[in-house]
Amino acid sequence: MKKMIRSSLGDSPKTTYLYADLIKNKLNKDIYDVLVLDTFDGYTLMPFAIIGLNVDGYEMNEEYIEILKQRLENENLADKVNIYNTNFYKSNNKKKYDFVYVYQSLDKECYSDISMNKKVHAILDSVKLGGYIYIYYLMAIDENDYINYPSNQYLRSYEMSNMFDSNWQIIYCKERNKLRDNNRIGYIFVYKKPKKVIKHRYHYKIKTGQV
Repeated sequence: MKKMIRSSLGDSPKTTYLYADLIKNKLNKDIYDVLVLDTFDGYTLMPFAIIGLNVDGYEMNEEYIEILKQRLENENLADKVNIYNTNFYKSNNKKKYDFVYVYQSLDKECYSDISMNKKVHAILDSVKLGGYIYIYYLMAIDENDYINYPSNQYLRSYEMSNMFDSNWQIIYCKERNKLRDNNRIGYIFVYKKPKKVIKHRYHYKIKTGQV
């Protein structure tokens, strides 16, 4: 029997299990495509793969990727998961997903040269119509301090929710002022509305009379 390799970061976030089950129950489909940014060593990815979802994961740390690949092999899940050792926000990925899970990706130093607006919109562009996004993000403790909390890495109050237009339904958004592990955090769960079919009405003026 192969030995289960546990994440070096501890147990996966509770939200990975919550949303893995929630999305599978909400979407009446045979195949589910999930995007995970960033995967770490499987810390944020494994709960989605274990229940049979097709997962694409992006991770910049090569050591994490090697651990993750071994974990997937041990669980016979390698054929369900694609791992990309590249910067998602600079990639030319055109694939659309039923669910996108983002956990503390936006603040990473390796993405600090990319604007927050560009990163968030890259995430939004990756979602199918009728799909969902969950984003867990760090916020500036001092919103006037752009040196210690640069705008490319730390969001300000209501900045995240304001990036979603009328094509989206914000199911919930919570931003905490109370610090957790010396961080101020926010999280948002959003649904991408299906496009409405626009019915065009045509009006004709008919003139009658002698020819």
